[in-house]
Amino acid sequence: MMIPCDDLATCCLYDLHSDVVGGPGRGSDIIKEVLEKSLGDPASYSVARKKSKFMAFATGEGLRVPETVEINGPKDLANRLETSTFPQVLKLDGTSSGLGVRIVNDEREGKRAYHDLVAMFGWRRASKRALKQLSLKPFVRRSNNEIPSITLQRYIAGAPANRAVLCWRGEVLAGLSVEAVKTAHVTGPATVVRVLDNAQMAEVSEYVVRRLGLSGFVGFDFILEATSDRAFLIEMNPRPTPICHLSLDRQRDMTGALFAKLAGSEPRRSDLRFPGKVITLFPGESWRDPNSEYLSSCYHDVPWEEPKLVSAYARPSSPNSFRWISKLCSHLLEALWSRQAVGGSG
Repeated sequence: MMIPCDDLATCCLYDLHSDVVGGPGRGSDIIKEVLEKSLGDPASYSVARKKSKFMAFATGEGLRVPETVEINGPKDLANRLETSTFPQVLKLDGTSSGLGVRIVNDEREGKRAYHDLVAMFGWRRASKRALKQLSLKPFVRRSNNEIPSITLQRYIAGAPANRAVLCWRGEVLAGLSVEAVKTAHVTGPATVVRVLDNAQMAEVSEYVVRRLGLSGFVGFDFILEATSDRAFLIEMNPRPTPICHLSLDRQRDMTGALFAKLAGSEPRRSDLRFPGKVITLFPGESWRDPNSEYLSSCYHDVPWEEPKLVSAYARPSSPNSFRWISKLCSHLLEALWSRQAVGGSG
């Protein structure tokens, strides 16, 4: 089984599946079999890989989601903002950790945010993605002006929440729900979470997993509305999220459930103990605030048994040679493209 641990890896596996479908030789059949066991029904891949398509799917299924529309250019955005109530949320496909999300409070902010999101997929971005993927596809998409979809979503005032699940061919085997107490930034990932039991989040997650025939680790993002007890589904991530390794009991032990499924054994008993229901995630909270009260007052989920890992992530800006080389290559590629563009226009 293959476990993609970020969005880029997940999309690479979707592309690999597309490449091997109908391919010659037994090798293609084996790759296809492994990928489908790892990710689930291939019919779900096009929905799972794009936030805009997933929200359209969720709306069509009658799930509780904020009103979301895909934007067809600056003029369409301007027309929609004229009749919108604020705040609103702009989201860019193909991004993660909240970096492609903008909360806007008026038409001017909305237009500026839209142009900022479009600019994220310029030549610099294409160069970085090409280096990460070791592929020329990002350059091809950029040269064809293939900008990922941008959606406009109604803002829901409330607390961010997440439910992570381990599923197998459309069945949820284990899952854990948490509410974000602290986040890295306004639209960023949680750094401190509170474990909760929310039937709405569990039911919606099970429905989507069953409906799409998903396998592997999947994270569902929600907003718990401040003025009611309603949970609004806002996103799905078909990969592990930062709480997937936590194993509080048999029903909330995702890694244990996966091992038991693959090994054909009974799920093991979890031995994780922590005071209360609040968990501080490593290294996010220490990066957000080295003096945070949560670092000492709550269970701090640090992999102390891996001292080299702890040391490497002690600071958010720890330099390393690969990052430096990657950055240098990115700037060189950007310069080459700019030079080519100038020469071509002359």
